[in-house]
Amino acid sequence: MDKTLADKIHQFSQETQLKYHRKCLVLQKSKESMVKQHRQIRKQLNEKQNKRQQQENKKRQNRFSKGFRGLWDRLTGNRAALKKQNEMESYQSMLRDRAEKDSLIQKHLDERSPLQNKLDDLNTEQQKEITTLKVTMLTQLPEEKTVLLQQAFNQSPQNTDRNYGLSL
Repeated sequence: MDKTLADKIHQFSQETQLKYHRKCLVLQKSKESMVKQHRQIRKQLNEKQNKRQQQENKKRQNRFSKGFRGLWDRLTGNRAALKKQNEMESYQSMLRDRAEKDSLIQKHLDERSPLQNKLDDLNTEQQKEITTLKVTMLTQLPEEKTVLLQQAFNQSPQNTDRNYGLSL
């Protein structure tokens, strides 16, 4: 009889796990789709920023004069001033790109957060239901039967990956 009750508890917990697994699959697929889309958007931003950086670097490099004019700029100090200006512009560009990327990442986190909260809530709900099921079944038994049931339950094989708090 105790073995039968332990089997019933396992059956109920497995049914509960299956029910929540089905609910979780829909949310998980939505999350995977969103993550894939976000990665693609970040990749496009990275490519755009790299292309813009190359264009800006080329533009800054072309400011330097060549030949006799370049030699004259070195002698007069114009090249050093231009070099310093280029370095400042390069640094400002880097800050702009970093802020743009950080903003995008924060936007993506904000978009994904409600979905992750739903997944977390679903997991918490499942844990509560299984705990309630365990407590309800075990409180209906006399204490000596509860001890025997716990022993029988502990001897039965459990899913070691995710036991969903089913150990008694």
